[in-house]
Amino acid sequence: MSINPTKYTLRPTEDDRIFIKFINKKNKITSFVIQYYSKTPKGWRTIKRFDTAHGYAHEEFYGHSKTKKIKTIALKGNYNYIFTQAQRQITQNWKKIKDNYMFQ
Repeated sequence: MSINPTKYTLRPTEDDRIFIKFINKKNKITSFVIQYYSKTPKGWRTIKRFDTAHGYAHEEFYGHSKTKKIKTIALKGNYNYIFTQAQRQITQNWKKIKDNYMFQ
C-alpha cells in the first residue's frame, strides 16, 4: 500500500517560500520535511531545513553557496512534537532566520 504524503508551500512574500511535506500514519508523523528557502541576490537558496532524511530528525543550516550546509543538529524525540515545533519556528520566525542568513 502506497502512502501519499501531504505537501504544501506557504508564501509569506513573493521572495520567500516554506515547503512542508509529511507522512502521517494513524496520527503519527513518520517522516517530514520543512524547508525555508528565499530569493537572494545569488538566486533561490535553502536557508534552513528540518527533515527526517537519513533515518533521524535533524535541523540543517545553510550558507550562501547553493549546496553549502554549515551545520546539522540531530533532534531527539517524538516526530509529531519535533514537526510541530519546527513548523512553528520557521513560520513565525522566517524573517529573522533570513536576516541571520544574509548577515553571516
